[in-house]
Amino acid sequence: MLVKTPCNFCNSEDYIPLTQVLVSPIHETSWLVRCKKCGLAYINPKPTLERERGFYDLAYFKPGEESLWREHRYPLFEKVLSRIESTIPDGRLLDVGCGKGYFLDLARKRGWQGVGTDVSSTAVQFARDTLGLEVYMAELRELKLPENSFDVATAWNVLDQIYDPWGNLREIFRALKSGGLIALRVSNLHFHLYLQRLFTLLNSAVPGRLRVTAPTVFHLYMFSPETLRMFLKEAGFVDIRIENSTLDPNVPALINLAGKPAEVLLRNTAHLLAQTVYYLSIGNLLISPSLLAFARKP
Repeated sequence: MLVKTPCNFCNSEDYIPLTQVLVSPIHETSWLVRCKKCGLAYINPKPTLERERGFYDLAYFKPGEESLWREHRYPLFEKVLSRIESTIPDGRLLDVGCGKGYFLDLARKRGWQGVGTDVSSTAVQFARDTLGLEVYMAELRELKLPENSFDVATAWNVLDQIYDPWGNLREIFRALKSGGLIALRVSNLHFHLYLQRLFTLLNSAVPGRLRVTAPTVFHLYMFSPETLRMFLKEAGFVDIRIENSTLDPNVPALINLAGKPAEVLLRNTAHLLAQTVYYLSIGNLLISPSLLAFARKP
């Protein structure tokens, strides 16, 4: 079941339809729209909160896929943790939407005291029982964690997938200590929207049997660099830095499209191109599939 909702950031109900999309990872067809007031792009109508929680609780983290999740995320986790440690070497870390706890486990091995939250019972049980982590099954806002209690907070592809990103971001701000750091990753609206439009154009020029599905990802909320900066600034963060993120290894859509050897080449080439454009452009264009953001609580 899909329900119409107002903008999560400004609560406006006025929007511009952008394109019809397949919502990931729930696989429902709906509309990607842009709020007329603040510019946030989001799925409308979107799955109900009950359906979304039910999906993540039972279907997202399937038992037996531990090695796949590790391979997907460890290279990213190692890079971003090193970036974090260049500013704050250790302390208390909050991982929002921690999944099976792989980032928390890595951080613990490097001296951090970690706490995680997730809405998936399967993932939380694995993090607790197998990895021995302090993880709670709840959305962050439901926990009412002590104010000013964490040195670092992370959210890896969480703000774009949870039902209330604005409320959870403000809760992260509240839980961080003064001078604390947030590091997060979201899908890049511009990249996926333009890629879908490109594939639509290409498919219109070839026979049906040769048409392919664009390797795009559309979550409940699709952030541009502008709207991501808006969220962070309005939540109270300063020293905001947004940049291109590398692709996870073994991108399923690219493997299906081009095969495994070509996937590696395409993934590495895409990131190199995005970084080259970013560093050579006057406006520092952010054209990668995902965005990385770092910011600080004053």
